[in-house]
Order: sequence, then structure tokens, then C-alpha cells
Amino acid sequence: MGRPGANHRTLAFTTIEVPLAGGRSTRLAGVTPHDAAGFISAANEAFRTHFLKQFEAAQSELTAPSELIARLGQPRRYPAACLLSPVLSRTTAIINALPATIPDGVLSEEQQQLIATVRAFQEHPDEVRRAAIERLIDSDLADMKGFFDTIEKNPLTPEQRLAVVTDKEATLVLAGASSSKTSLPTPFRAAINCQAIYNPSRGLCLSAAGPAMLALCHEFDRTGDFP
Repeated sequence: MGRPGANHRTLAFTTIEVPLAGGRSTRLAGVTPHDAAGFISAANEAFRTHFLKQFEAAQSELTAPSELIARLGQPRRYPAACLLSPVLSRTTAIINALPATIPDGVLSEEQQQLIATVRAFQEHPDEVRRAAIERLIDSDLADMKGFFDTIEKNPLTPEQRLAVVTDKEATLVLAGASSSKTSLPTPFRAAINCQAIYNPSRGLCLSAAGPAMLALCHEFDRTGDFP
């Protein structure tokens, strides 16, 4: 059945219409109203039960990723692609196991919202991730304003602040001479230490230029950061 069945009254008899897959339907004419009502009631209840069982079988699998997706609304850590990829694979398998469409009135509003949340992430994962990153960056820039204003002799520029809070898998900073590139690792490391993003003892700072390395060591000594 593609949708609930229905009765069509004609004089003293009733025609039963049962929708089938692919937009087709089958009809049975000459049924008494009492028998038709009983048949349609039983058929529609079986129809509803069929979809409910499919949902209930996937409900626990839908709940776990939906909670993670909800946390992307106010992320506390950078939503790296490598972390979200397994979630996407999981949600794709769940959504593919469900019917493509579930008729109105079968599921509760809460159940429909659960499926809609997971389906939206599964269909547009990059958009969901980009929106989460933007919210995280905006929040960090606001929360760390005092830190950015005082960590160096001069307040960090908007570009420097963005480089610090953009906790991507890799961040490349390009700037001209005397633009404070060398001083950028200091607030970056101080920020991730304060946020406990990783163990300081596992940090490694490399420099291709001797003077730059000395400048970094001086900065780390001044701020109490690790060498």
C-alpha cells in the first residue's frame, strides 16, 4: 500500500479502494458498508503498523547521530571532516533502510522531526558542517577577545585572530615581511593549551630559519608556553 485505503459508497453497496505501489490501486465493488468499514479499518491499521515497525527498528540508530547533529548547533570543538565522515556513513545507511516516503499521520511529530534532522544532515553534510564552523568561529572570537587583546604587546589583528580560532586539520598563514607571522604561534599555542585541545607535551614547533626559531623560543619563554 502506498497510502491508506478508502471506501467509496454507491447506493446500498461500497467499493473498497486499496492503493498499491507505483501509483496503482485495486478496487473491490459490491461490499456491504459494514464489511467495507471493517476491512478498511484493519488494512489501515496494518499499514500504520508496518511503517511504525520500520521506524522503531531504526529509532535507536537515528537517535545517536541526531544528538551529535544537534550539538553542531553550538559546537565546542572544530567539526573536522574526519570526525563527521563516519557519522555520514552511518546516517546514510539508516536513511536508506527507511521508506523513501512515510505517509502523513503515521508517525508522531517528534518521530517525523527525528527523521527530518538526520535526513537533512545526510543530504547536505557540507552545508551543516560549514554552518557549524561559522558558529564556532564567531563564538570563539567573541569569547577570546580579552585574550587576543593582551596576549601580545599589541592586540592581534582580525586576520591573526581568525588564524588562531580556525582549528582546521592544517592552517596556512601567508603574509609579508614584518607582519608578525613569527609571533602568531604564541597565541595559537596558548589558546589551544587553555582550551585543553591536546596535550602540550606532544606539541612540536619547527622553523626553517634560525632567527625565527630563536624568536619563537623567546616568545614561549615569555609566556610560559612549552618549547
